[in-house]
Amino acid sequence: MDKRKVNGGGGEDLDDRAAKRRKLPNDHVDISQGETPETTTIIGLRLLEQFKKTIDKHGRLISTNFLTLPNKRQLPDYYKVIKMPIAFDTIEGKLNRHEFPDLTSLESYFKRMISNARNTMRRDRK
Repeated sequence: MDKRKVNGGGGEDLDDRAAKRRKLPNDHVDISQGETPETTTIIGLRLLEQFKKTIDKHGRLISTNFLTLPNKRQLPDYYKVIKMPIAFDTIEGKLNRHEFPDLTSLESYFKRMISNARNTMRRDRK
């Protein structure tokens, strides 16, 4: 028999369960009543710091190419190919100005940054 506790009533709202399962960098940030730009900023800045400290299996920082955008004068083609350039400093600035209403919007910026990197790598291979 499974030893997990089963909620037979189903009275708990799906959003409440998702919020409880969500792993946050800080247990003291409560988003159970909804996300705000302020809570997103706190969580986002901690997430950014964690990304900046992350290393690969060889002990090298993986974030170095994502810290700042390339220089427009040195790499003008990058800005012709990448329509929405994003780097960690871009995200950090938006976080500090409380421009992300929720974690989903912050996530979309990280996804765009990764997509930009993939597009750049594909272009460099050609």
